[in-house]
Amino acid sequence: MQIFNFHLQTHIKGPAEAIFTMLIDHEGYRFFPGFTSSNLIKPGLKHRDGVGAIRAGRFRGTYVVEEILDCDPPFRIEYRTIKCTIPLDHDRGIIDITPNGDGCDVSWRTSFGVKVPVVGDLIGRLCEKSLDRTIKNILLHVKREVERTQVTLELARSNRSSNVTAFTSEAQSNGVEQPA
Repeated sequence: MQIFNFHLQTHIKGPAEAIFTMLIDHEGYRFFPGFTSSNLIKPGLKHRDGVGAIRAGRFRGTYVVEEILDCDPPFRIEYRTIKCTIPLDHDRGIIDITPNGDGCDVSWRTSFGVKVPVVGDLIGRLCEKSLDRTIKNILLHVKREVERTQVTLELARSNRSSNVTAFTSEAQSNGVEQPA
């Protein structure tokens, strides 16, 4: 059985907490490109989507059940596929979120084999392309949403600061005293 390895990386301009939240929250997976459903089969031990959680999702016609093995909020998620439409041999996937400069570097590593005699490697190569595209699309979606949210928050802070300054100036010109 051939083992297929992935290591995809991206930089996201946003806090680790926002990135982690999007990647750990099973309910949000239905918004990822290609996903049609996601549900929680068993909640985690300390957190709904944390260690011990078992969650299922359907994407591009493939049904996958994953178990969260380890979770270090907001920096790491480790999981494994325990059931899949395709008979995968999947030991572990690891998502690392590392603060760096104006945001975080996100690294997603995983490897798998296909447990089908004779044609397993061919199926694995087809799965490899699909999985590569799916993980890239998930990371692009998270990047787009987190960065858009950060821009909106910055704009709101900027407007709030401008509005407070304008209000204070207008109030003072109208003879309204401001508390010290």
